[in-house]
Order: sequence, then C-alpha cells, then structure tokens
Amino acid sequence: MSDSRPPREVDPDDVTLVGRPTRDVEVERVSTTSGHPPLPDEVVPPPPFETVEDPAGPRVVTENERVRVEDDGTVTRRVDRIEHEPPRRTRRSLVPALLIILALALGAIAGAWYFTRTSNETVPSVEGLALDAAVARVQDDGFKTDIVSQQNEAAEGTVFHQSPSGGSTADKGSTVQLLVSKGPADVTVPNTVGVSETDARDRLAAVGLTASVTKVFSDVDQGQVVAQDPAGGTSAAKGTTVRLNVSKGSKLVTVPSVVGTTQSDATAQVTAAGLTPNVVQVPSTEPAGTVVAQHPVGGQAERGSPVRLNVSRGQ
Repeated sequence: MSDSRPPREVDPDDVTLVGRPTRDVEVERVSTTSGHPPLPDEVVPPPPFETVEDPAGPRVVTENERVRVEDDGTVTRRVDRIEHEPPRRTRRSLVPALLIILALALGAIAGAWYFTRTSNETVPSVEGLALDAAVARVQDDGFKTDIVSQQNEAAEGTVFHQSPSGGSTADKGSTVQLLVSKGPADVTVPNTVGVSETDARDRLAAVGLTASVTKVFSDVDQGQVVAQDPAGGTSAAKGTTVRLNVSKGSKLVTVPSVVGTTQSDATAQVTAAGLTPNVVQVPSTEPAGTVVAQHPVGGQAERGSPVRLNVSRGQ
C-alpha cells in the first residue's frame, strides 16, 4: 500500500545521512551565547561589598538532534536543546582587603613610633659649678657627659660653658658637653726690676697679672723695684700674683748727733734718719728736757735700729 502524501522536504543542512539508516542518528550542534542572561524580575542585585559571582565566560548551548527515516520514507527529527551554564568565578569586593592593608600599615607605623620614640628632658644648668658637682647633676637628670678642658679666665676645675645650654630640652640619654677651665691662659711676665713701684704695677696689670709689694732694705733708691717673682720673661697664667721687692733705702743710715737739743728735737731727727728713738730720763744738772747723752753717738747704724737718748729730768 502506497502513501499518496507528497514526501516531506528535508533541509539539506539538516540531513546528515545518505541512504537508509538502520538506526537513529544523533547530530550535536553547539552554539554559544555572549553576555549575561537577563535577570528575572524577582532577582535583586547583590549589595556592594559582598561576594558577587561573575560568569567566567559565555553561556554554552548544546543541541542534540535525532534524525530518523521511517520505512515509508518519512523523515522525523527530534532536537534536544541543553544549555550549559559557564563556570562562575567569584569576584570579591576590594574594600575589606584594603581596610586590612590599611590597618596593618597603621599598626606598623605605630609600632615604629613606639619603639623609636624618645623622651625629652630639661637640661640642667651647671655653668659655674665645680666639675664633680656638674657631672653628678647632669647624670642624675638622665644625660651623659662629654668633658673638654680649656684655658679660661674662670677658676681652674670650674665649668664655664655647656652645650646644650641649661634650661633647653634634649633627648633623655643624650650627651651634654661640659667645657672645664684649666685656668687662665699663660702670658709672658714683664720685667719690672729697676722701675718705680707705680710703673711696675702698670706693666703687670697690662698683661693680666697682679702685684704684691714687699718693702726691703736696698742700696738702690727708695721706691724702686729691686726684685720680682716670677722673673721677667717667664710664663705665668693670667691672674697670677707677682711679688715685687721695693727698696726702702739702705740698711745702714747715719746716726744724727742730738746731744744738747731738747727731747722733742732729738726724737724728730732720729726718726727722720730711719732710726727709732729710745728716751731715758736721768738726773742731771742740765735743764730738764735736755738730751745729755745718746747711744750710738754717731756714725752709722742699721735702719730702724734704736738710738738711746738720755734726757735730763733736773735735780
């Protein structure tokens, strides 16, 4: 029995077999769809900062087609469409990671500050103090000391300068430099022998030295310097005292003759000669108050030595 229906036209692109097949033939067609599928109305986009799944690639659609030719020549086709979701990749928000990095950085900065911070302290003022006292005070306040000795007008062993200065602030444990006086700088002592006492004092003062005068007997003119210590031309520290021996005249003087003069005239002459009058009252027929004898009677005697004067007290 023949089928009067016209045969079904088959698209050549859809036919994959030639001849009469004895079994079903499966043809797989694969197509891809670019982009993301539209979201249904009920799907709400994830809030920011949350984990969002992002497709790793386009959606894949697989079509499995079954073509069958019946005994009567009828061709039947069945298509099975399968959509494959692409693998999803997780896209995480960068904000939490940035916050963690920021927290770690701040922690590192805080730690560095804590372990490297220093404590500022007020530097004590020690200028004018003796070295031992100055060092003790600086160290008690938490500082170290660097001692440098230099010539200075200040008394030897005295701190005359410090750095940093007293009252300023510095890191605890830092060093304070102390300049300690070795005494005034040395100068050359001028020669003063043979000049007057006044000139000698002026010469010494001009170089920062002082004079100490001692009167001595000498054959040179009275008032002149006959010796000095330290000697001229040597070195001495500023402020040093130089001893000056100044002549008060010869040790031997002439004893005046005062017998027959009154007591007052005799004592005046003896004193002027550089001698010491020694008055002794004696009985005499001479008027009272008259010098009737003396010892020594003349010649020379050591300056300042006594001269005895016998003065009449009458009968």
